[in-house]
Amino acid sequence: MRTHCYLSLGGKTKTLLHICLILANYAATLNAAETTLRFTDQTQAAGIHFKHTNGASKQKFLPETMGAGGLFFDYNNDGHLDIYLVNSGSLSQDVQTVRHPNHSDALYRNNGDGTFVDATEAAGLQQNHGYGMGCLAADYDNDGDTDLYLTNFGKNRLYQNNGDGTFTDVTSRAGVGDGSWSVSASFGDFDLDGYLDLYVANYLDYQLETAHTCFLEGVHIYCGPHEYPGARDTLYRNNGDGTFTDV
Repeated sequence: MRTHCYLSLGGKTKTLLHICLILANYAATLNAAETTLRFTDQTQAAGIHFKHTNGASKQKFLPETMGAGGLFFDYNNDGHLDIYLVNSGSLSQDVQTVRHPNHSDALYRNNGDGTFVDATEAAGLQQNHGYGMGCLAADYDNDGDTDLYLTNFGKNRLYQNNGDGTFTDVTSRAGVGDGSWSVSASFGDFDLDGYLDLYVANYLDYQLETAHTCFLEGVHIYCGPHEYPGARDTLYRNNGDGTFTDV
């Protein structure tokens, strides 16, 4: 709504000015009402009961300071976006990553009515044993359904979509486990051969066994990333047969 005021230069100028100011203020109020967007928290009503666990410990391992990722993707091709949420777990110098059954990643299938149902176990996605960082979805094998790649502190995971609502862990066969501290990844056809290649962004050369201990004014704190050298990223070329080559 746009308001124009034209003032006379006669004796009623002051009165007209007041009227214009009132009208302008009213118009601004209407514009604000028309453009204000309001959001309401529908998490519980939608059936999303996920809770991220970072396993914060007295050792103050640096990965514990990182959040985890999530994504929307239509894994069952029903036209509704489903949700995948990454969890982390806890870290130990003895056994690396510890995942309690209640700390698994979560796949929520969209029911199409504003609600979701936990389909993690039914889809075979409860076995990500790494300390979760991020997730990525794309059809890397060109079979028409969306596959899932998970980045971890530790071994990454590639899950092939079977097209029937389930996934199969094909990490070892595909050769994309990496094993570094991977925080992000992206699919893209860098060599234009029609197959999606995989770029994995790794963060730091960080090992639990040799993790530094840092203090600030006598208080044990998390060390900053400047304490460690950066890690090498990895580019995997898709061979078109379900496997990848580190190039």
